[in-house]
Amino acid sequence: MPHHLVCLISDQSAPNLLVLLSPVFQSVDRYVFVTTPEMEAKGRLGHLLDAVPLPTTKVQTIVVAADHPGAVLAALTAACPLTDHRYSVHISGGTKMMSLGVWTYFTHVRARTDIYYLPIGSQQLWHIYPMEAGHDLELTRAPSVDEYLRAYGLTPAPAVVRLGTEQLEAQLLRHYLAATHPLASVPKPVWWFGAEAAYQLRESQQDTLPLSALPWLSEWLTWLGYTPQITSQLSAAEVAYLNTGWFPQYCTRVLQRTLRLPATAIRCHLHIHRTGGPTQYANNELDIVFLYQHKLYVLECKTAIRQNYNDTSKLFNQALQRLANLRQEFGLHVQAGFLTLSDRLRKKTDGPLLP
Repeated sequence: MPHHLVCLISDQSAPNLLVLLSPVFQSVDRYVFVTTPEMEAKGRLGHLLDAVPLPTTKVQTIVVAADHPGAVLAALTAACPLTDHRYSVHISGGTKMMSLGVWTYFTHVRARTDIYYLPIGSQQLWHIYPMEAGHDLELTRAPSVDEYLRAYGLTPAPAVVRLGTEQLEAQLLRHYLAATHPLASVPKPVWWFGAEAAYQLRESQQDTLPLSALPWLSEWLTWLGYTPQITSQLSAAEVAYLNTGWFPQYCTRVLQRTLRLPATAIRCHLHIHRTGGPTQYANNELDIVFLYQHKLYVLECKTAIRQNYNDTSKLFNQALQRLANLRQEFGLHVQAGFLTLSDRLRKKTDGPLLP
């Protein structure tokens, strides 16, 4: 008996991604996607199939009016035979009218039908028709961060090699919070050295910073216990890491260890661009992105060491705007957070926290 998987396409791709990755549906004979002209214009199905490539000979697309259940019934009548076929129907996506049309059709045919729904944040695919106990499906195959982003039309850049060590990063964290002055010869707080090295590299307009460019640079690296990748110079990536890049990397290490995440479920300093055109956050860098219990988390990490409240609050608001844009894109399937070492998010007059 041929087995067909029917999915409804909408702006939120996560539920369908999880279903398509499930081993239960890896060997179906046909994938039927019910979509709308608006979703086709946005490329939603194309993005989903970019994340989970399927044999084109097994894929059938049905385009229907989003607000017309009668059109859905007519399209399914023409595309889905009633007898001697088995249907697994996933109705988490689509509009309410699409779901009603699909439900009406598949609950009134003689074909063997199972209808599923995936609640937000659930690790089980609910079996809602027929209503029989013990038929929910455990989602055992978690997507990678790259698969998840591709399902939304975001192309992630390849992962970069991590610099430094967790021990070095933990040391920097302690000294940042304590405002330590590490070098007797240069009475400056620990954050100043990384910022000054980054400034000198920008001013030089070069790809590397010689250790001789700053009289204290070798002494500072010795204090840190950091050995440059190439003798007598720091690369641009190393300067960025020693300035502020160490902080999101340290948070990534701690999160991965604490939550026991596989390497594919968490990314740090992730560059993304929008497939098919720019958006408010295209071609941008996300500090930390990870998946935990099938939910996406995006964290902005800022040391946020600035000279005054206004500079710090500007940086903070820029980061919040990026997170707000992502929440608009991913909807309820994303949790956004902000990690900072700054204590300058209140004015000295004890005003309210920034919105």
